[in-house]
Amino acid sequence: MSKSQVIRLQLRSAYLDTLCEDDYILILPKTDEELRAVRDQLGVKTFSECEITQMNSPLRVLEKMDYADDVSLMNDIGWAVEKALNEDKEGSNLLVVLEAFGKEGPQQLKERIEHRHCYMLLSQDNSEEGYGKWCFSQRPALLSADLAPYIDFKKNGAAMLQQHPAYSTSEGWLIPEPGSFKIYMPLACKTEDGIELDAEDMAEYEQEIADRITFDIGTYLPANGFIERSRLPDTIKKQVDSVYPTVETHGGELWGCLRIYKRGWITQADLDALSGEWKNELEHGWGEHFRQEDIRVVGGRLYVDFCKENEDYRFFSEKEIREMDRSHWLDHSAQALT
Repeated sequence: MSKSQVIRLQLRSAYLDTLCEDDYILILPKTDEELRAVRDQLGVKTFSECEITQMNSPLRVLEKMDYADDVSLMNDIGWAVEKALNEDKEGSNLLVVLEAFGKEGPQQLKERIEHRHCYMLLSQDNSEEGYGKWCFSQRPALLSADLAPYIDFKKNGAAMLQQHPAYSTSEGWLIPEPGSFKIYMPLACKTEDGIELDAEDMAEYEQEIADRITFDIGTYLPANGFIERSRLPDTIKKQVDSVYPTVETHGGELWGCLRIYKRGWITQADLDALSGEWKNELEHGWGEHFRQEDIRVVGGRLYVDFCKENEDYRFFSEKEIREMDRSHWLDHSAQALT
């Protein structure tokens, strides 16, 4: 497959009709500059003014997707595929991901392609029995040569597949790699006298606050955090092993932090659902309880709230927090030089 011809479109615009010209052939991916030149040639401001009369791709799964005539989304997928082909010369990893996630929709598929390193391929029997044998191979202490003839690997594999987000492909099982990430949120804090502390003042009490959260987790939350009792669909629960709140100091300020231990890549749509469930937990679950807990520190007691009233929630990614750290460091460096 040519890396410059991921998707081929046949476009028709009213402007071309007036000139009695043939449909315009657009090969994706294209740079923004190239797309602007194409729009100029078609005489349109946006591609939505054009009619897509035909679309095809050497990757058949891309032909079957519903893009809602969104050429920009098609182009984003084109770039994701081209990058994957550049990094994986044979394209085998890309093809397996396309096969496993081709029914999820274009936006989700783009994310899976971009984060395909979050998965590993088991090039072996992709039956329930094959998966059961692989699961036992990951825990060799459970399997001895004497016991192996008596184990129903097929039954075990079927049971594990109900719990694990594994995907059967023509090349074998696509297994999500374990990993973790964090999302951050601002905190509110008051003393027992009602005095509000800012994020820098709160940082002095990071250990005391973190210790109280750890105690609360062990006392009031299930083993996997709030995930077990959440209303999230099973597809997300299979991917998320556990979710725990804590606090961390960044740039001299204390932040609320949610540690998420997961398998594979969590798409933005699923992350939005997870964030929404966490908001509910803060308002009506663990957060409602924790904001009433007194945290004993030298000189008094503190009350910490992960859920600020009358304020829109705003979550920050690890990347955004790192950028804030860097900005804070640069500001302090500049002040030290003056």
